[in-house]
Amino acid sequence: MGQKMSDDLTEQRSDGPKRTGLEQVRTPDILFGIAPEGITVKNQRRITMNRLRRRMLALLLTAVMVVTMLPAVALAGSVSNHIVINQAYGGGGNSGAEYKNDFVELYNPTDTDVDLTGWSIQYASKQGTSWSVTKLSGTIQAGGFFLIQEKAGAGGTEDLPTPDQSGSIAMSATEFKLALVNGDTAITGKEDATVVDFLGVGSNANEYEGTAPTPELSNTTAACRKTDGVDTDDNAADFSVVAPNPRNSASGAEPTPDPEPSEPVSSLVSISDALAGADGETFTVEGVVTLVDGKNIYVQDDTGGIDLFFGSAPRDIALGDTIICTGSRTSFKGLPELASATYEKSTGLTLSPKDMTIAELTTADICTYVRLSGVEVTEVYDNNGAYSSPNITVTDSQGNSIQIYKAVTTKTDGSWGIQVGDVVNVTAAVSVYNTTLQLRNTQASEIEKVRYAKLADSIADGDQFVIYYNAGGLVMNYTPDGNKLTGTAAAPQGDFVTVTGTMAVLTAAQNTDNYYTFTNEEGQYLTTGPTGNSLTFEDDASDYSLWTLKAVTGGWHIVSVKAVYNGSAQAMEVYKGLFTTFSEKDTDYYRFNLYELTDEGPSGGALPAAGDQVVLYNHSSQGVLAGQDDNTESPSITGAPAEITDGKAAAANGGRVFTVEKNGDYYRFKTAHDGYLCSNGTGNNAFYQQEATQDADWTLAEYNGGFTLESRTAKFNGKYSQYLEYYAGAYKTYSMHNVTDKDIYTFQFYPVADGVKVTDGVVNLPQVVFGTLPDAYVGQAYTFTFTVDAVFGVSEAGLTVKAGETILTANGDGTYTIPVDAVNGESITITVTGQDAKGTAISGTAIVAVKDEPVIGAVTPAAGAETGAEKRPVISAEFSNGGEAPVAVLTLKSSGTALDEAVMTVDGGKAVYIPETDLTDGRYTATVTVTRADGKSSGKTWSFTVGQSTERLYFGQLHSHTQYSDGSGTLESALSDVANLPDSANVDFVAFTDHSNYFDKSGAANPEGALYDMSQATAYSQETWNSYKTAIDAFNAAGGTVILAGWSDNYENYDVIQSNPAIKHMAATQNEVLSALGSSLRISDDATYDDVRSAADGVDKWRLYFSSYNMDNPLMDGVEVDPDHPYDKLYTERFSHYGGASIYAVDASGHATSALPAAVSPVVYGHATTYSVDVDQDGLGGAGTPKYAFAENDSRLMVMATEQLEGRGMVVVSGAAFMSNFEVQASISDNGSEKNYSNYKICENLLRLINPVQITPIAEVQAQTEDGYKYTIEGVVTSNASGYDKETAFFDCIYVQDETGGINCFPVAGDFKIGDRVRVSGTTSSYQGEHQLAVTGIVKLGEGEAVTPREVTSTQVNDGSVLGQLITLKGYVVGIEMANGLVQTILVRDSAGVVSRVFIDGYICPNDEVKNLEPGCEISATGLASYDNTFVLADGTHVDYYDDQTDNYLQINNQLILNHRINDRWVMNATAFYTYGYGYYRQYKDDAWLAGYTNLQSDIEQADLIREKIMRNHLGGINASAAYSVRNLDLTFGGSWSYYSCPHWGTLDWVDGLKKSDIRGRWYDNDVDKQDANVFVRANWTVARGLRLFADMQYRYVHYQAWGVNDNYVSEEVGMQPIDVDKQYHFFNPRAGVSYTLAERNNFYLSFAVAQKEPTRSDFTDRYKFAADDTYPSSEKLYDWELGYQYTAPRLSLGVNLYYMKYKDQLVPTGMVNDGSDALNTNVPDSYRRGVELSASWRATGWFTVGANATFSQNRIESYVDALKDSPTYGKELGDMTIAYSPDVIANAFLNFHHRGFEAVFHTQHVGKQYFTNNENDALSLDAYCVTNLNLAYTFRTRSARSVRLGLLINNLFNAEYESNGYGYSYMDTWSGPAPVRIDEAYYFPQAPLNVLANVSVKF
Repeated sequence: MGQKMSDDLTEQRSDGPKRTGLEQVRTPDILFGIAPEGITVKNQRRITMNRLRRRMLALLLTAVMVVTMLPAVALAGSVSNHIVINQAYGGGGNSGAEYKNDFVELYNPTDTDVDLTGWSIQYASKQGTSWSVTKLSGTIQAGGFFLIQEKAGAGGTEDLPTPDQSGSIAMSATEFKLALVNGDTAITGKEDATVVDFLGVGSNANEYEGTAPTPELSNTTAACRKTDGVDTDDNAADFSVVAPNPRNSASGAEPTPDPEPSEPVSSLVSISDALAGADGETFTVEGVVTLVDGKNIYVQDDTGGIDLFFGSAPRDIALGDTIICTGSRTSFKGLPELASATYEKSTGLTLSPKDMTIAELTTADICTYVRLSGVEVTEVYDNNGAYSSPNITVTDSQGNSIQIYKAVTTKTDGSWGIQVGDVVNVTAAVSVYNTTLQLRNTQASEIEKVRYAKLADSIADGDQFVIYYNAGGLVMNYTPDGNKLTGTAAAPQGDFVTVTGTMAVLTAAQNTDNYYTFTNEEGQYLTTGPTGNSLTFEDDASDYSLWTLKAVTGGWHIVSVKAVYNGSAQAMEVYKGLFTTFSEKDTDYYRFNLYELTDEGPSGGALPAAGDQVVLYNHSSQGVLAGQDDNTESPSITGAPAEITDGKAAAANGGRVFTVEKNGDYYRFKTAHDGYLCSNGTGNNAFYQQEATQDADWTLAEYNGGFTLESRTAKFNGKYSQYLEYYAGAYKTYSMHNVTDKDIYTFQFYPVADGVKVTDGVVNLPQVVFGTLPDAYVGQAYTFTFTVDAVFGVSEAGLTVKAGETILTANGDGTYTIPVDAVNGESITITVTGQDAKGTAISGTAIVAVKDEPVIGAVTPAAGAETGAEKRPVISAEFSNGGEAPVAVLTLKSSGTALDEAVMTVDGGKAVYIPETDLTDGRYTATVTVTRADGKSSGKTWSFTVGQSTERLYFGQLHSHTQYSDGSGTLESALSDVANLPDSANVDFVAFTDHSNYFDKSGAANPEGALYDMSQATAYSQETWNSYKTAIDAFNAAGGTVILAGWSDNYENYDVIQSNPAIKHMAATQNEVLSALGSSLRISDDATYDDVRSAADGVDKWRLYFSSYNMDNPLMDGVEVDPDHPYDKLYTERFSHYGGASIYAVDASGHATSALPAAVSPVVYGHATTYSVDVDQDGLGGAGTPKYAFAENDSRLMVMATEQLEGRGMVVVSGAAFMSNFEVQASISDNGSEKNYSNYKICENLLRLINPVQITPIAEVQAQTEDGYKYTIEGVVTSNASGYDKETAFFDCIYVQDETGGINCFPVAGDFKIGDRVRVSGTTSSYQGEHQLAVTGIVKLGEGEAVTPREVTSTQVNDGSVLGQLITLKGYVVGIEMANGLVQTILVRDSAGVVSRVFIDGYICPNDEVKNLEPGCEISATGLASYDNTFVLADGTHVDYYDDQTDNYLQINNQLILNHRINDRWVMNATAFYTYGYGYYRQYKDDAWLAGYTNLQSDIEQADLIREKIMRNHLGGINASAAYSVRNLDLTFGGSWSYYSCPHWGTLDWVDGLKKSDIRGRWYDNDVDKQDANVFVRANWTVARGLRLFADMQYRYVHYQAWGVNDNYVSEEVGMQPIDVDKQYHFFNPRAGVSYTLAERNNFYLSFAVAQKEPTRSDFTDRYKFAADDTYPSSEKLYDWELGYQYTAPRLSLGVNLYYMKYKDQLVPTGMVNDGSDALNTNVPDSYRRGVELSASWRATGWFTVGANATFSQNRIESYVDALKDSPTYGKELGDMTIAYSPDVIANAFLNFHHRGFEAVFHTQHVGKQYFTNNENDALSLDAYCVTNLNLAYTFRTRSARSVRLGLLINNLFNAEYESNGYGYSYMDTWSGPAPVRIDEAYYFPQAPLNVLANVSVKF
């Protein structure tokens, strides 16, 4: 039985062997489970519940410290023995900087003062080789700082503390190198002998200490040692990037930050849970930092924000960090806090501000990160300069204000960088003081002044500007991406762009050569590389920092003066969203506009005044509001495009020009035509109404360089404001929640442009729209239609419509018809004139071409029709304008009957043809051509089906979206999935239908025409579309081959073609295909003739046989040519070219050329006498057709060639149909008369190229478990085929082996021998259980060396891992099977004791016996590893496998938990629970004895069968307790009750030879009930400081019942084992002890406890297996004494525990197991366990912990009595014996490394020797073993997951060979000899060698 049939909660499930050895031995590991009866068995030692809890808590605290704490101090390393560079900052005086100067801070970690006279600090740029020197003097004190001030910048607000030394080095703010040098001479680099300490800053620094430099810095960050003075000579590990904190010699050495006085042990909760907690409660939260302000750190998660208050300011926490923090819940002046906070760094959260307005801020936003856009500074208060940071008040357009308290901002020359009147964007954390909300910022850059830049006509020396990429809507950033620069999306507002964030503001400087340099605000130079393809900002100027500006249409080219690649100048371009340089081209990628910084703002940026007439212009649509749509449920406003020029809008027809009204603070927008713009309800609407209500009121607020329009009445859910937006081509209101595209909500107000006619508030420019008009035909009336786009409609006078001078009248359906007599001439001019209802003129004109030719109308059978049973359908065509005596001709083409040409019967305007005989079924294409007497003709072609249609159905997906629009998953992954669809999926095609508007860029929508002509689209859209289309094209074309065969001009020299120029010739059509494919090959519109060779062959001039080949082309492989007889078909394989054309190549411009491109490879040339003929006289072909060099001075026409298209497939072009059945028919054997056409081999080679042979490794074939899969393998033959040597062959098969494996191939009867290399194709199949390849083709590739057999074990033979391979097996013969008088089978046991079968069946020795073969002899056998599932030993043993053997278990847990605090002293807890379990085990039994299955009605004694064992568990109950607590006393009262029920039963699914009706009911069936109840009282009394007494008492009652029959067959008389158990137990379990804590870190304890436990179900039911009587087992009782000591410090913990456990009637293992691998236990009267437990853990650093624990014990049965019947010592006392499965020593050691989400745990365990039984029998024992595991993990967070953990567990790292478990027993053999012989049977579970387990855990 695969799982244990248990009645105990702790024994409900077992997978595989139950005992692992360590589950039954004493170990110091923490025990995390408690049995419901209050006793947990650990190494057969009983621990009472409360003692366990105390020990768990102590050890759990240690474990939590090991696992969860991350470093707040430096990485591994000791305090340095020399002065170190402690901090470096280069952003002083830059934009946003707090300090005015750069600085370097030194620290002296030694205990000796050091004189710095003669020392220096030296600086170089990140890759510089020249070093600037600041000489030092003075003394740095022991444990003290030394501050070196360097050059000041123009910004900054604070002076440094008084420097100890000053220099003048201008340091980079981002990347540089520093050296502390014991000398003042400039060094050459890090390796100079005088260098004391070295620091590399930024990823591009080319020198640094250790593995990497520090990360890049900024204007507001410095590189600071994580712990003062700790130096591991690894810059990346030793330094953090934090806010600068300069310290001079007057600063005391700061203590190590104390973020962790105690380790956080509580589990993580959300911040909202912490906010809801009571004061004084301790919480652990994880959040992202929103404010850093000394001791106050604000954090937020997705549920809220909270302040962390620390005892000292943490130095390594920065804005945006993710931290885990623990603290006590409190509040300060309304600010929620976790006080006395500790923390650890983490990863995974992203700081992203929420866009809000001042009015929307509430207390729920406290400590969260928000952004306010476009607010005005109304006060800057610094108390007349007394404040180091001002309080700044900002106000929005609605008059709402908020203060930025202690604002971090810049100060220059006594003036703050932010002034009253500035418009700013503020990103900050929300704070509160009492009840007033405030904002707090960390960095000056979070208060961003809104700046504008205006489109510039030129850039002069000193101008500041930004670079704008027109096609992509990007402004160049400071931010690098590798060696390129990123961009920020920006939509111009007229002539302006808004300058924000990281946009690079450049200052131009011109030299005397008028070359420019461009520097950013950090003074760095815009620079490219010598050959371009890069763009960076560098500290120093170079030749590659020089630029020229070249004016081009639509902007500028920005060209490097010096950078050149292959002679091409390098110009700035944007590629894949990144700014770089590349060879200059005149495309959109290289076109930029320059916007100069200005104090102006874009017009339209001001609020409109009452009475103004304005359009509402939207940034995203680049259009204005127009009319209302027809949607009555959710109306919206349509749009009209508009262009803004000089601050005025030129809107298209229908655009609305509103008159502005004011209603108090609200705005209204009205037109006389529509009324007021409104929204209401829950929003998602916009409409017009004439009445002015509150629905017409709008609030305007500055936003994103424009304004938002907030509806007064529209609210979602009654509270969420609704804002006017542009979405999906229309305007309506919607919530501004998590805005990702600001432009759709941004509006500006412009007056209408001069000259635009406006009527009643509507742009009134009515238009006539004709659409596309078809040609007109003489003799036919012409009907057309048009529409008028007129907002006010057409006047009552209507429209005048003319065709020429003929006035037309509208038809009833609104169309117009030009009469027949007016349809003449070459064209007709249609004019429409009139007025709209407002008197505005309407006019439009269209010109229609007129054709004078017959016009064919209705036809029969109709297009697409089926004739059914009618095989002679009437084929007719009606026509007009046929003139006199028209002639109608019909042609029919079909796969069936063909009719080249037939004259139809013409009667008036109808032509008719009726076939004289039945047409065969099929699809026909009919062409009717009507020709007038004047020669003018026209034709019509259509198709119909004779009989029923045989069209193929295609299956596929017609609609799908990818991430290109609103789908999920990339296009590439979708194409990959499609490519891997199996044939069974029956998918012929997949259509990708992404929305076109997603190819637009926000604020730059494409015109409608771009849907049909991508040249009208923006560069961004073209680039996106090309990427999309290229991916599709690559999928469709990748590896594909296109074959095009032309035909001769002969076939186009017919009147029907000659008289109809509209018919496109074959070559023209095919050449369009070739052009579209990108091929340079073309088919000539000619015919190839040859007078000489055709005469010699006696055939027509166009019936040609060529033999001039390019033998280097792979299509010519194997083609036979005899140079002495090139035209003789007896010697040469000639190319059949019948009725064909020549082919030629074109150059890049599409012109014919005689120079072949490199990708083109000729295949066949014409003869030297072959020429081109223009048969149809269309001017194409003839003498001008290009010829190509066949040999020196021998150029010829080319008739066949191939071209390999770059990155795609191959094109094969032939002038004739070279693959027709005539050309490719062949005689496979030489017929002795003539050679086959070369066409056959060319096609064969072509197929081989198109479908190359895919060779599959044999191991992959063996891994395919299903039959019918096709494979081709290559390998070496390892057994002879019957066609080579029948005596040594295995039937008609061979074995083939490659480097991955071997396989049986059947049938193979040819001449194949061992050592041959072969290629075999076939399908997977099996024979008698052996996997094989059913052969469909085999080819001998050559002869090779025979395979060397591989020496293997029996295990490898048996498990199939070497199946099919040539192997050698060595061992001893343990059995021999004979067949037909010869040896058939030899059973061989190898050195590991495993037996496998050697099958020879007389093949090896067919006429002789195997010499000296006998059991026990040594043998070596070499052969093929095979498998036979039919093999039966002579004794009937038959081993087989059952595919559906399974072990299943389902468990569902339910809990209801109630916790209630009555007051400060009383707490109540109650838990109700119910657990349901269901499991079954299905098993195949071979030749089972049926006597044990009493539910069968049969006389059969043995049969194969399938059985199931089934169990169902129900466990329910309640636990309740009440706790009373006063100052020195804790009392707990409680109890529990549970009921457990578990029926077991067995069924038979199948019995071989029996019908289902012969199987009745269950073959065993029993039930178990168990009730368990207890009451307890527990007390903890603190007698004095540090002294605590504890005691508890428990009474427990157990009632256990089991009844029915078990699954054990006893005898024919008894049948199945009966079960009848009804036992009751009463247990009293007291405990008492004392604990004393000395000096807080030392704890001593002493305790005594009594515990008792009842037997388990298996103890009752399995006792018969070893007990001679039918008595029941007894319960066991334990007396436990313990004495211990525990030392606990922040970094070190030590423990020692002495114990003595005295047992009465302990249940100990016998060494035997039941069929579920569960141990069988028996009572022993007296036993004990005693020993000592030692533990130690040392946290060396915040990221590294080492620990160890060990248990040394004695585990003895006192006065053990031998229970082995018939043994000489049976019944005798043997003295004290070791208890089974109880090692005397267990030891563990571990190393734990964890840092920033990464964790590595190295764990080693040693386990001493264990016995299976209780009589210390060495034959029944497990040897001691030691095993080491390595556990690696990395944990991080994502937006959608709370945590993601990637784990890698490497077990048995050193590949130890050991067994951790087993079982065994002894018995006396009393039947084999005169004296009983002891037999010891031991069974082991060997453990796996080195193995790896990877895992991923995701928490949401």
